[in-house]
Parts: sequence; C-alpha cells; structure tokens
Amino acid sequence: MRAFGLYKIVGFYLAMTSVSLGAIGARSGLRALLPGASWRAWLVAVALGLAAGMAVVVMTRISSHRFVWASRLDQEFRALVGDLSGVETFLIAASSGLGEETLFRGLLQPALGLWLGAAVFGLLHVGPNQRFVPWTVMAFLMGLLLGAMCLWTGNLLAAVLTHLTVNYMNLRYLAARPGVRL
Repeated sequence: MRAFGLYKIVGFYLAMTSVSLGAIGARSGLRALLPGASWRAWLVAVALGLAAGMAVVVMTRISSHRFVWASRLDQEFRALVGDLSGVETFLIAASSGLGEETLFRGLLQPALGLWLGAAVFGLLHVGPNQRFVPWTVMAFLMGLLLGAMCLWTGNLLAAVLTHLTVNYMNLRYLAARPGVRL
C-alpha cells in the first residue's frame, strides 16, 4: 500500500477517534472509557478482548474453508486489501479499532442502545456490491458482541482489543500471498 493511502486511512480513523473522544468528554467525561484503577479490571478487559478477538478470527478462518460465501468474501477483500506490510496492517487495525469503538460503543451506544447501535455499525459496513452482504451481517453481529462486552466490563478496552485483534489478524491473512496460511 502506498504511504499516501495509509496516511489517509489512519488519519481518517484518528480524526474519528478525536471527534468521538471530544463528544464523549463533553457529554459525560472520559472516565468510563478505560477500566478503573484495579489491576484486575485491566486484566479482565485485556484477557477478554484478546480471547474474543482470537475466537472471532478462528471462526472466520473456519467459515472461509467451509462456506462458499465466506470464501468469496475472502477473495473480494484480498483484491481490495492488496499488499500490506506488518506495520501498515497494525496501523490500520489499531486506528480502525480505536476509532470505530470510540464512535460506536463509546459515543453512539449510550445514546442509541445496544441493538440500534449495532445496526448502525452493520449498515456502515456495507460493501461495494451485493457479495459483501454477509460482511454487513457479520458487522452487525460483531456490533452486538462488542457492545455487550462494553456493557459487561463498563469500559471500551476489551472491545477495542477485540476489534484490533480481528482486524489485524484478518488483514494479515488477506494480505498474505495466496496459499500461505497465517
């Protein structure tokens, strides 16, 4: 990926994060975004985020080997993603995970509720053609999962880590040469 395209993507998500954090801070303060001072709360959020992320990645891989629609979706995304280095993949995964979670779970979910917030998340993941409909449905389901994690933990850390993990692992998989399994 050319650096200019990477800067646009990362810049977009950092702007999304900044606007969301500004709105959250003005509305209710930023304290609820991260676990409290307890090391146990941090540990639970980190463990939950990484475990949920890896579980979703495993389900994604199984789906792409068992279902035609998932395999086709992989091919569509592989064509869109192109070549990405590990650093580029991490920057995109981290900025998108942080940006989307601060917007959807931090800002919109408290106002819209779990189900409507997840529906908006899913609808904003509509792809360029009809073959991406399963991605939209999966984004809605992920919105429910990520939103439930925020409700359960009381903060965004687990959701951000889940989102980052899924994006990073799936982008690395899609950017790998055909036939290489990650």
